[in-house]
Amino acid sequence: QDTCTDATGSLLVYVIVDSSKINTVLRGGGGGGDSSCVEILPNEISIAPDLSQHYSANNYNGGNDNEFCSGSLVTIRFQILVGNLSTTDPPEKSIIDANDIISYNS
Repeated sequence: QDTCTDATGSLLVYVIVDSSKINTVLRGGGGGGDSSCVEILPNEISIAPDLSQHYSANNYNGGNDNEFCSGSLVTIRFQILVGNLSTTDPPEKSIIDANDIISYNS
């Protein structure tokens, strides 16, 4: 896991690792501790400030009533492994896995 925050926003990058595979590698299994069986798929959450200028009706009529509205833009990116794709549609299990990740409650 790694994080970064500056004037442009915040970023959290992390990896979800299968603990059973890590334990197998740590015990020396899987070909003498070969870690090639452990998938490393980075995921991220980024938060960027959203400063947009709001023009009121007075501005269109020659007035100077501009307001700045602020908020945040949150982006979540994650990766999951899927088997051989023989079609353009993702397998149902991948859709279920993605839904589980998004709706996970700790």
